[in-house]
Amino acid sequence: MIAGRTVQGLGSGGVMLMVELIVCDLVPLKERGTYLGIVLSVSALGAIVGPIVGGALAEKDWRWCFYINLPICALVLPILVFYLRIRHHKVTWAHFLTKIDWTGNLIFIGSICAILLGLVFGGTVYPWSSWRIITPLVIGAVGWAGFHLYETKCKNPCVPPRVFANRTSSAAFYMIFVTSMALQWVCFFWPVYFMAVRGTSLMRTGIDFMPFMFFLIPGSAVAGTILAKTGRYRRLHLIGFVLSTLGPGLNALLKTDTHAGVWATFQIIDAAGRAMILPTTLPAVLASLSEEDVAAATGVYSFLRSFGYVWGITIPGIIFNNCFDRNAFKITDPVVRGSLEGGRAYQLAIGSFVHSLPAETRTQVLGVYLDALVVVWFAAMAFGASGFIAVALEKRIELRSNLET
Repeated sequence: MIAGRTVQGLGSGGVMLMVELIVCDLVPLKERGTYLGIVLSVSALGAIVGPIVGGALAEKDWRWCFYINLPICALVLPILVFYLRIRHHKVTWAHFLTKIDWTGNLIFIGSICAILLGLVFGGTVYPWSSWRIITPLVIGAVGWAGFHLYETKCKNPCVPPRVFANRTSSAAFYMIFVTSMALQWVCFFWPVYFMAVRGTSLMRTGIDFMPFMFFLIPGSAVAGTILAKTGRYRRLHLIGFVLSTLGPGLNALLKTDTHAGVWATFQIIDAAGRAMILPTTLPAVLASLSEEDVAAATGVYSFLRSFGYVWGITIPGIIFNNCFDRNAFKITDPVVRGSLEGGRAYQLAIGSFVHSLPAETRTQVLGVYLDALVVVWFAAMAFGASGFIAVALEKRIELRSNLET
Protein backbone atom coordinates (compact mmCIF):
# COMPACT_ATOMS: atom_id res chain seq x y z
CA MET A 1 0.00 0.00 0.00
CA ILE A 2 2.84 2.38 0.85
CA ALA A 3 4.50 1.76 -2.53
CA GLY A 4 1.21 2.26 -4.35
CA ARG A 5 0.45 5.48 -2.51
CA THR A 6 3.99 6.70 -3.28
CA VAL A 7 3.44 6.22 -7.00
CA GLN A 8 0.03 7.87 -6.75
CA GLY A 9 1.53 10.79 -4.84
CA LEU A 10 4.21 11.31 -7.48
CA GLY A 11 1.58 11.46 -10.17
CA SER A 12 -0.85 13.65 -8.24
CA GLY A 13 1.85 16.13 -7.25
CA GLY A 14 3.03 16.35 -10.84
CA VAL A 15 -0.49 16.88 -12.15
CA MET A 16 -1.20 19.82 -9.84
CA LEU A 17 2.11 21.48 -10.64
CA MET A 18 1.74 21.00 -14.41
CA VAL A 19 -1.80 22.44 -14.41
CA GLU A 20 -0.51 25.64 -12.79
CA LEU A 21 2.51 25.79 -15.11
CA ILE A 22 0.28 25.43 -18.18
CA VAL A 23 -1.91 28.29 -16.93
CA CYS A 24 1.19 30.42 -16.34
CA ASP A 25 2.48 29.56 -19.81
CA LEU A 26 -0.75 30.43 -21.63
CA VAL A 27 -2.16 33.38 -19.68
CA PRO A 28 -0.69 36.82 -18.84
CA LEU A 29 0.05 37.40 -15.16
CA LYS A 30 -2.83 39.84 -14.65
CA GLU A 31 -5.39 37.28 -15.89
CA ARG A 32 -3.96 34.24 -14.12
CA GLY A 33 -6.06 34.78 -11.02
CA THR A 34 -9.22 34.12 -13.02
CA TYR A 35 -7.94 30.85 -14.46
CA LEU A 36 -6.37 29.71 -11.20
CA GLY A 37 -9.74 30.41 -9.58
CA ILE A 38 -11.38 28.13 -12.16
CA VAL A 39 -8.79 25.41 -11.49
CA LEU A 40 -9.37 25.73 -7.75
CA SER A 41 -13.12 25.65 -8.27
CA VAL A 42 -12.87 22.35 -10.13
CA SER A 43 -10.62 21.00 -7.38
CA ALA A 44 -13.11 22.14 -4.76
CA LEU A 45 -15.92 20.44 -6.69
CA GLY A 46 -13.97 17.22 -6.37
CA ALA A 47 -13.50 17.96 -2.69
CA ILE A 48 -17.27 18.27 -2.31
CA VAL A 49 -18.07 15.03 -4.08
CA GLY A 50 -15.05 13.18 -2.63
CA PRO A 51 -16.10 13.00 1.05
CA ILE A 52 -19.63 11.94 0.15
CA VAL A 53 -18.54 9.26 -2.32
CA GLY A 54 -15.60 8.24 -0.12
CA GLY A 55 -17.82 7.97 2.95
CA ALA A 56 -20.32 5.82 1.06
CA LEU A 57 -17.54 3.60 -0.32
CA ALA A 58 -15.79 3.29 3.05
CA GLU A 59 -19.01 1.99 4.62
CA LYS A 60 -19.21 -0.73 1.96
CA ASP A 61 -15.68 -1.62 0.81
CA TRP A 62 -12.70 0.70 1.41
CA ARG A 63 -10.84 -0.78 -1.59
CA TRP A 64 -13.15 1.15 -3.90
CA CYS A 65 -11.61 4.35 -2.55
CA PHE A 66 -8.59 3.30 -4.63
CA TYR A 67 -10.36 1.56 -7.53
CA ILE A 68 -12.33 4.75 -8.25
CA ASN A 69 -9.17 6.31 -9.67
CA LEU A 70 -9.08 3.85 -12.59
CA PRO A 71 -12.23 4.97 -14.47
CA ILE A 72 -11.42 8.63 -13.78
CA CYS A 73 -7.94 8.27 -15.29
CA ALA A 74 -9.36 6.30 -18.21
CA LEU A 75 -11.63 9.27 -18.97
CA VAL A 76 -9.02 12.01 -18.53
CA LEU A 77 -6.09 10.51 -20.45
CA PRO A 78 -7.79 10.51 -23.90
CA ILE A 79 -8.86 14.13 -23.32
CA LEU A 80 -5.23 15.10 -22.67
CA VAL A 81 -4.03 13.27 -25.76
CA PHE A 82 -6.49 14.97 -28.10
CA TYR A 83 -6.80 18.48 -26.61
CA LEU A 84 -3.53 19.37 -24.91
CA ARG A 85 -1.29 21.17 -27.40
CA ILE A 86 2.18 22.07 -26.17
CA ARG A 87 4.93 23.80 -28.10
CA HIS A 88 8.41 23.43 -26.73
CA HIS A 89 12.01 23.75 -27.79
CA LYS A 90 13.48 20.55 -29.12
CA VAL A 91 16.13 19.48 -26.65
CA THR A 92 17.89 16.13 -26.51
CA TRP A 93 17.45 13.98 -23.44
CA ALA A 94 21.19 14.08 -22.81
CA HIS A 95 21.16 17.88 -22.70
CA PHE A 96 18.04 17.88 -20.53
CA LEU A 97 19.58 15.49 -18.00
CA THR A 98 22.65 17.68 -17.60
CA LYS A 99 20.39 20.58 -16.52
CA ILE A 100 18.85 18.66 -13.62
CA ASP A 101 20.13 19.47 -10.15
CA TRP A 102 20.63 15.84 -9.13
CA THR A 103 22.54 16.52 -5.91
CA GLY A 104 20.13 19.20 -4.76
CA ASN A 105 17.12 17.00 -5.46
CA LEU A 106 18.62 14.07 -3.56
CA ILE A 107 19.35 16.26 -0.54
CA PHE A 108 15.89 17.81 -0.71
CA ILE A 109 13.98 14.52 -1.10
CA GLY A 110 16.01 12.83 1.65
CA SER A 111 15.52 15.67 4.13
CA ILE A 112 11.80 16.05 3.42
CA CYS A 113 11.24 12.27 3.72
CA ALA A 114 13.00 12.33 7.09
CA ILE A 115 10.82 15.21 8.32
CA LEU A 116 7.64 13.55 7.05
CA LEU A 117 8.52 10.25 8.74
CA GLY A 118 8.94 12.06 12.04
CA LEU A 119 5.69 13.96 11.62
CA VAL A 120 3.64 10.94 10.56
CA PHE A 121 4.93 8.55 13.25
CA GLY A 122 5.14 11.13 16.04
CA GLY A 123 2.42 10.71 18.64
CA THR A 124 0.95 7.67 16.88
CA VAL A 125 3.55 4.93 16.40
CA TYR A 126 6.08 6.43 18.85
CA PRO A 127 5.82 9.25 21.42
CA TRP A 128 7.20 12.65 20.40
CA SER A 129 9.98 12.31 22.97
CA SER A 130 11.28 9.08 21.37
CA TRP A 131 14.67 9.13 19.65
CA ARG A 132 12.96 7.42 16.71
CA ILE A 133 11.02 10.65 16.15
CA ILE A 134 13.59 13.24 17.19
CA THR A 135 16.38 11.73 15.04
CA PRO A 136 14.62 11.96 11.62
CA LEU A 137 13.28 15.42 12.46
CA VAL A 138 16.78 16.70 13.32
CA ILE A 139 18.34 15.00 10.28
CA GLY A 140 15.62 16.43 8.06
CA ALA A 141 16.03 19.95 9.42
CA VAL A 142 19.82 19.85 8.99
CA GLY A 143 19.41 18.40 5.49
CA TRP A 144 16.92 21.08 4.53
CA ALA A 145 19.26 23.83 5.72
CA GLY A 146 22.09 22.15 3.81
CA PHE A 147 19.92 22.01 0.70
CA HIS A 148 19.32 25.77 0.71
CA LEU A 149 23.03 26.40 1.30
CA TYR A 150 23.92 24.11 -1.60
CA GLU A 151 21.43 25.88 -3.90
CA THR A 152 23.35 29.14 -3.45
CA LYS A 153 26.46 27.48 -4.96
CA CYS A 154 24.78 25.27 -7.59
CA LYS A 155 25.10 26.12 -11.29
CA ASN A 156 21.55 25.02 -12.18
CA PRO A 157 19.60 25.10 -8.89
CA CYS A 158 16.17 23.52 -8.78
CA VAL A 159 15.13 26.24 -6.30
CA PRO A 160 16.96 29.47 -7.25
CA PRO A 161 17.54 31.56 -4.10
CA ARG A 162 16.44 34.64 -6.04
CA VAL A 163 12.77 33.54 -5.83
CA PHE A 164 12.98 34.41 -2.12
CA ALA A 165 15.05 37.56 -2.69
CA ASN A 166 12.20 40.05 -2.30
CA ARG A 167 9.66 40.48 0.46
CA THR A 168 6.58 40.24 -1.79
CA SER A 169 7.32 36.75 -3.11
CA SER A 170 8.48 35.57 0.33
CA ALA A 171 5.33 36.94 1.96
CA ALA A 172 3.12 35.26 -0.65
CA PHE A 173 4.99 31.97 -0.17
CA TYR A 174 4.25 32.17 3.54
CA MET A 175 0.60 32.99 2.84
CA ILE A 176 0.03 29.88 0.74
CA PHE A 177 1.82 27.74 3.34
CA VAL A 178 -0.20 29.00 6.30
CA THR A 179 -3.48 29.05 4.32
CA SER A 180 -2.98 25.48 3.11
CA MET A 181 -2.12 24.40 6.64
CA ALA A 182 -5.24 26.08 8.05
CA LEU A 183 -7.40 24.66 5.23
CA GLN A 184 -6.31 21.12 6.06
CA TRP A 185 -6.70 21.98 9.74
CA VAL A 186 -10.40 22.81 9.47
CA CYS A 187 -11.06 20.03 6.95
CA PHE A 188 -9.77 17.45 9.45
CA PHE A 189 -11.42 18.80 12.60
CA TRP A 190 -14.88 19.71 11.37
CA PRO A 191 -15.46 15.93 10.92
CA VAL A 192 -14.30 15.39 14.52
CA TYR A 193 -17.02 17.78 15.66
CA PHE A 194 -19.66 16.18 13.46
CA MET A 195 -18.84 12.53 14.16
CA ALA A 196 -17.69 12.60 17.79
CA VAL A 197 -19.86 15.40 19.17
CA ARG A 198 -22.94 15.21 16.95
CA GLY A 199 -22.72 11.47 16.22
CA THR A 200 -23.10 11.68 12.43
CA SER A 201 -21.98 8.96 10.00
CA LEU A 202 -19.12 9.31 7.54
CA MET A 203 -21.46 10.01 4.66
CA ARG A 204 -23.57 12.49 6.66
CA THR A 205 -20.40 14.25 7.77
CA GLY A 206 -19.46 14.80 4.14
CA ILE A 207 -22.87 16.31 3.48
CA ASP A 208 -22.69 18.57 6.56
CA PHE A 209 -19.32 19.90 5.41
CA MET A 210 -20.69 20.92 2.01
CA PRO A 211 -21.40 24.58 2.93
CA PHE A 212 -17.67 25.13 3.30
CA MET A 213 -16.84 23.61 -0.07
CA PHE A 214 -19.79 25.16 -1.87
CA PHE A 215 -18.68 28.66 -0.92
CA LEU A 216 -15.02 27.92 -1.60
CA ILE A 217 -15.88 27.37 -5.29
CA PRO A 218 -17.67 30.65 -6.20
CA GLY A 219 -15.47 32.58 -3.78
CA SER A 220 -12.34 31.47 -5.60
CA ALA A 221 -13.82 32.38 -8.96
CA VAL A 222 -14.90 35.79 -7.68
CA ALA A 223 -11.48 36.49 -6.14
CA GLY A 224 -9.72 35.53 -9.36
CA THR A 225 -12.01 37.76 -11.42
CA ILE A 226 -11.49 40.72 -9.07
CA LEU A 227 -7.72 40.26 -9.31
CA ALA A 228 -7.89 40.16 -13.11
CA LYS A 229 -9.97 43.38 -13.19
CA THR A 230 -8.08 45.40 -10.59
CA GLY A 231 -4.65 43.82 -10.32
CA ARG A 232 -4.75 44.46 -6.56
CA TYR A 233 -3.99 41.39 -4.52
CA ARG A 234 -3.13 42.97 -1.14
CA ARG A 235 -6.73 43.98 -0.47
CA LEU A 236 -7.97 40.49 -1.29
CA HIS A 237 -5.36 38.98 1.01
CA LEU A 238 -6.34 41.30 3.84
CA ILE A 239 -10.05 40.50 3.52
CA GLY A 240 -9.21 36.82 3.22
CA PHE A 241 -7.20 36.70 6.42
CA VAL A 242 -9.85 38.67 8.32
CA LEU A 243 -12.52 36.12 7.40
CA SER A 244 -10.33 33.01 7.68
CA THR A 245 -9.13 34.13 11.12
CA LEU A 246 -12.66 34.91 12.26
CA GLY A 247 -13.98 31.55 11.05
CA PRO A 248 -12.04 29.23 13.42
CA GLY A 249 -12.63 31.68 16.26
CA LEU A 250 -16.37 31.34 15.74
CA ASN A 251 -16.00 27.55 15.68
CA ALA A 252 -14.93 27.70 19.31
CA LEU A 253 -18.58 28.56 20.12
CA LEU A 254 -19.86 25.21 18.81
CA LYS A 255 -21.78 23.02 21.27
CA THR A 256 -23.46 19.64 21.09
CA ASP A 257 -26.81 21.23 20.18
CA THR A 258 -25.66 24.09 17.92
CA HIS A 259 -28.25 24.75 15.20
CA ALA A 260 -27.34 23.69 11.66
CA GLY A 261 -27.80 27.23 10.37
CA VAL A 262 -25.20 28.50 12.84
CA TRP A 263 -22.44 26.00 12.06
CA ALA A 264 -23.16 26.30 8.33
CA THR A 265 -22.68 30.09 8.61
CA PHE A 266 -19.37 29.57 10.41
CA GLN A 267 -18.22 27.34 7.54
CA ILE A 268 -19.25 29.90 4.94
CA ILE A 269 -17.34 32.73 6.63
CA ASP A 270 -14.19 30.60 6.83
CA ALA A 271 -14.53 29.35 3.24
CA ALA A 272 -15.05 32.86 1.87
CA GLY A 273 -11.83 34.01 3.49
CA ARG A 274 -9.74 31.15 2.16
CA ALA A 275 -11.27 31.63 -1.29
CA MET A 276 -9.89 35.19 -1.32
CA ILE A 277 -6.35 33.93 -0.70
CA LEU A 278 -5.89 30.62 -2.53
CA PRO A 279 -6.18 31.76 -6.19
CA THR A 280 -4.42 35.11 -5.64
CA THR A 281 -1.15 34.12 -3.95
CA LEU A 282 0.62 32.67 -7.00
CA PRO A 283 0.15 35.88 -9.06
CA ALA A 284 1.53 37.80 -6.07
CA VAL A 285 4.57 35.49 -6.00
CA LEU A 286 5.21 35.96 -9.71
CA ALA A 287 4.57 39.72 -9.77
CA SER A 288 8.04 40.56 -8.51
CA LEU A 289 9.87 37.81 -10.43
CA SER A 290 10.93 37.52 -14.05
CA GLU A 291 9.23 35.11 -16.44
CA GLU A 292 12.31 32.86 -16.46
CA ASP A 293 11.66 32.11 -12.78
CA VAL A 294 8.01 31.12 -13.30
CA ALA A 295 8.64 27.35 -13.37
CA ALA A 296 10.91 27.35 -10.31
CA ALA A 297 8.66 29.71 -8.33
CA THR A 298 5.56 27.68 -9.23
CA GLY A 299 7.34 24.52 -8.09
CA VAL A 300 8.21 26.12 -4.75
CA TYR A 301 4.63 27.38 -4.44
CA SER A 302 3.24 23.90 -5.10
CA PHE A 303 5.62 22.32 -2.60
CA LEU A 304 4.81 24.82 0.17
CA ARG A 305 1.11 24.27 -0.40
CA SER A 306 1.54 20.50 -0.06
CA PHE A 307 3.88 20.90 2.89
CA GLY A 308 1.28 23.11 4.55
CA TYR A 309 -1.25 20.31 4.19
CA VAL A 310 1.10 18.00 6.14
CA TRP A 311 1.51 20.47 8.99
CA GLY A 312 -2.23 21.10 8.91
CA ILE A 313 -2.71 17.52 10.08
CA THR A 314 0.25 17.25 12.44
CA ILE A 315 0.01 20.46 14.51
CA PRO A 316 -3.73 20.32 15.32
CA GLY A 317 -3.39 16.59 15.98
CA ILE A 318 -0.72 17.26 18.61
CA ILE A 319 -2.76 20.08 20.15
CA PHE A 320 -5.96 18.04 20.19
CA ASN A 321 -4.44 14.93 21.75
CA ASN A 322 -2.48 16.88 24.37
CA CYS A 323 -5.54 18.92 25.37
CA PHE A 324 -7.70 15.81 25.53
CA ASP A 325 -5.19 13.98 27.72
CA ARG A 326 -4.86 17.00 30.02
CA ASN A 327 -8.64 17.09 30.58
CA ALA A 328 -9.23 13.34 30.54
CA PHE A 329 -9.45 13.30 34.36
CA LYS A 330 -13.00 14.63 33.93
CA ILE A 331 -14.00 11.18 32.62
CA THR A 332 -14.76 9.12 35.72
CA ASP A 333 -14.87 5.71 34.00
CA PRO A 334 -11.23 4.50 34.09
CA VAL A 335 -11.71 2.04 31.22
CA VAL A 336 -13.14 4.64 28.86
CA ARG A 337 -10.57 7.22 29.97
CA GLY A 338 -7.72 4.78 29.34
CA SER A 339 -9.06 3.87 25.89
CA LEU A 340 -9.06 7.55 24.84
CA GLU A 341 -5.76 8.70 26.32
CA GLY A 342 -2.36 8.52 24.63
CA GLY A 343 -3.41 9.94 21.27
CA ARG A 344 -6.36 7.60 20.74
CA ALA A 345 -9.05 10.25 21.19
CA TYR A 346 -8.75 11.33 17.54
CA GLN A 347 -8.85 7.74 16.32
CA LEU A 348 -12.04 7.06 18.30
CA ALA A 349 -13.77 10.30 17.30
CA ILE A 350 -16.67 8.42 15.71
CA GLY A 351 -20.30 8.50 16.69
CA SER A 352 -20.63 4.73 16.95
CA PHE A 353 -18.13 4.72 19.82
CA VAL A 354 -18.97 7.92 21.67
CA HIS A 355 -22.72 7.51 21.52
CA SER A 356 -22.60 3.88 22.61
CA LEU A 357 -21.34 4.96 26.05
CA PRO A 358 -23.63 5.27 29.10
CA ALA A 359 -25.34 8.65 29.36
CA GLU A 360 -23.21 10.05 32.20
CA THR A 361 -19.93 8.91 30.67
CA ARG A 362 -20.99 10.12 27.23
CA THR A 363 -21.66 13.60 28.60
CA GLN A 364 -18.21 13.68 30.19
CA VAL A 365 -16.50 12.46 27.03
CA LEU A 366 -18.33 15.00 24.86
CA GLY A 367 -17.31 17.76 27.26
CA VAL A 368 -13.64 16.80 26.98
CA TYR A 369 -13.91 16.60 23.18
CA LEU A 370 -15.42 20.08 23.03
CA ASP A 371 -12.75 21.48 25.38
CA ALA A 372 -10.00 20.07 23.15
CA LEU A 373 -11.69 21.37 20.01
CA VAL A 374 -11.89 24.89 21.47
CA VAL A 375 -8.09 24.95 21.84
CA VAL A 376 -7.68 23.54 18.32
CA TRP A 377 -9.88 26.31 16.88
CA PHE A 378 -8.09 29.06 18.81
CA ALA A 379 -4.72 27.74 17.62
CA ALA A 380 -6.00 27.81 14.02
CA MET A 381 -7.11 31.38 14.63
CA ALA A 382 -3.61 32.31 15.87
CA PHE A 383 -1.90 30.83 12.82
CA GLY A 384 -4.38 32.59 10.55
CA ALA A 385 -3.67 35.89 12.27
CA SER A 386 0.04 35.52 11.44
CA GLY A 387 -0.97 36.09 7.82
CA PHE A 388 -1.56 39.76 8.60
CA ILE A 389 2.21 40.16 9.03
CA ALA A 390 2.75 38.75 5.54
CA VAL A 391 0.11 41.10 4.09
CA ALA A 392 1.89 44.05 5.71
CA LEU A 393 5.21 42.97 4.18
CA GLU A 394 4.12 42.49 0.57
CA LYS A 395 4.24 45.41 -1.86
CA ARG A 396 1.70 46.39 -4.44
CA ILE A 397 3.26 45.54 -7.80
CA GLU A 398 1.57 46.07 -11.14
CA LEU A 399 0.66 42.72 -12.69
CA ARG A 400 2.04 42.26 -16.20
CA SER A 401 -0.57 42.30 -18.99
CA ASN A 402 1.78 41.02 -21.70
CA LEU A 403 2.53 37.34 -22.14
CA GLU A 404 6.13 36.13 -22.24
CA THR A 405 6.63 32.38 -22.70
